[in-house]
Amino acid sequence: MDEEAIEVARENAIKAGVDDCIEFSVKPCQEAKLIGDYGCMITNPPYGERIGELKEVEQLYRDMGELMRTNPTWSAYVITSMEYFESLFGRKADAKRKLFNGRIKIDYYQFFGPKPPRNNK
Repeated sequence: MDEEAIEVARENAIKAGVDDCIEFSVKPCQEAKLIGDYGCMITNPPYGERIGELKEVEQLYRDMGELMRTNPTWSAYVITSMEYFESLFGRKADAKRKLFNGRIKIDYYQFFGPKPPRNNK
């Protein structure tokens, strides 16, 4: 992830009117902190298809799984072409859909956290 990609995402969030609901940052996954008791992580991480990046991507997927295990009330939505993603993430997806990203066959993994409690006012 680079700053340019973050800036494009930030501009798109502003156009969609949701920029006040999203936090953008660039940092290693093992340094990430999820803010709040409930939320969702939505990501389209690298797929590991370029030469030399497979081990790094596998470690990223393990780190993402650890981040979600330490934040069990959060949900995660991940797009990847790696067929053994769930074993690296450390959890079987609650739902999985087959899709295409251009010509690349991918899977959309959904890991559901619990629903937040209702605020009865």
